[in-house]
Amino acid sequence: KIHVETMSIICEKVSKEHGDILVNSRLRFGTVQKALNLYLKFLWCLDKTRPDPPHCPIDRIVLNHAGLDGSWTKLDSSDIYMDWISKLKKRAQEDGFESLQVWELSIWNE
Repeated sequence: KIHVETMSIICEKVSKEHGDILVNSRLRFGTVQKALNLYLKFLWCLDKTRPDPPHCPIDRIVLNHAGLDGSWTKLDSSDIYMDWISKLKKRAQEDGFESLQVWELSIWNE
């Protein structure tokens, strides 16, 4: 919950302060989730003693691998994002992975 709230705050703050250079004056939720989740993933991969990141970066490859239809670049809803996270976690579990983060990492290491 805090993770999603943080992403929403980033969207609103950057949109408010830099809307003049953004498409439709808005930084979309999908762009923020990708950047923040990728940053947290890199920190985790560099130091496995760190706790798992809250979620994984969602992009076309992850969505396609899970059989989900959608565009992370057009995503601007935390509710849709959380729906995707829920479905991705289910897929990760079905594929026998202990976590969504490890499942996503395995996709990129194939």
